[in-house]
Amino acid sequence: MENQQHNQNVEVDLGAITRKLKQYGTRVNDSFFDGVLFIKRNIIIILILVVAGGVLGTLVDRSEKNYQHHIFVTPNFESNNYLYASVALLDDKIKENDTVFLKQLGITRPKDIAKIEIKPVLEIYKYMDESIEGNMNNRLELFKTMAENGDVDKLIEDKEVSKNYTNHEIIISTNGKYKESELAGPVMKFLNADPYLNTIAAQQRKNLDTKIVEKEKMVAQIDNVLAGFTASRANSGSVYYNDNTPLNEMLNVRNSFVILLDNYKVMKINFSKIINDKARILNQYDSNIISKKMKLIFPLVFLIIFAVVVRFRKAYKKQMAKRQLQTS
Repeated sequence: MENQQHNQNVEVDLGAITRKLKQYGTRVNDSFFDGVLFIKRNIIIILILVVAGGVLGTLVDRSEKNYQHHIFVTPNFESNNYLYASVALLDDKIKENDTVFLKQLGITRPKDIAKIEIKPVLEIYKYMDESIEGNMNNRLELFKTMAENGDVDKLIEDKEVSKNYTNHEIIISTNGKYKESELAGPVMKFLNADPYLNTIAAQQRKNLDTKIVEKEKMVAQIDNVLAGFTASRANSGSVYYNDNTPLNEMLNVRNSFVILLDNYKVMKINFSKIINDKARILNQYDSNIISKKMKLIFPLVFLIIFAVVVRFRKAYKKQMAKRQLQTS
């Protein structure tokens, strides 16, 4: 008895599902036919909207010329936070449309600037090799600890950590091309205009000059000693060299001083500015997902708006007819 009732329930469920599927198929066919009739009734309007949207989209595509400008920079004298804050200030001024402030910096056509942003250049191995107050390994130990905990990816992309990387990229988005003197030059001049950091930079350069002079004197003194030693050996008619002699230690010291001198001279070049710009790539065409596609987007938008308006009018007339029947 129970099995018979169970079979009847299954048959009822299958019958209900079959009816639902038939109803759904009928609705799909009706909707498709309604769409065909809608296009047939409004074919002229649809063609006009498509042509008008295509023409308008083409004009917009031709007038739209979005470019990006990339400036690769290295902040010196612990100015990383200052760099990020200054770029954020410029971006705020762009969003506020503060053309007076931007023109005072020497930037031309400020209304054509869409945004300015900065992001770190991820050079994690270089970051780990750099010393902090003479400790060459504390960053490496930090990353080892984070890797053991499975958080190294999070640490690499952390805003506060990545902000302190050596190199960073400033990206400026504009509508139209810019000369270097119209945009990149004024931006870098603004970033290097802080009085306090310029004072620090000047003192650091003086310190480097002092170190260079001292090391050059030491190298010259060692050269004199070596020259005297060579002359005395030449006069005696014998030249003897041993890796364990003080002479070898002196040569090693001289080589270390020469390496330091080379590093100091490179540092002096890098310390020529607070924010040292290493490379500039200007007027790179910005091809985003909708670039040069307005000729397709505009007709589609026009058709959607038209369909919504027709549907609204139809619903409005239906509701008005219902109200009239209720009042009569």
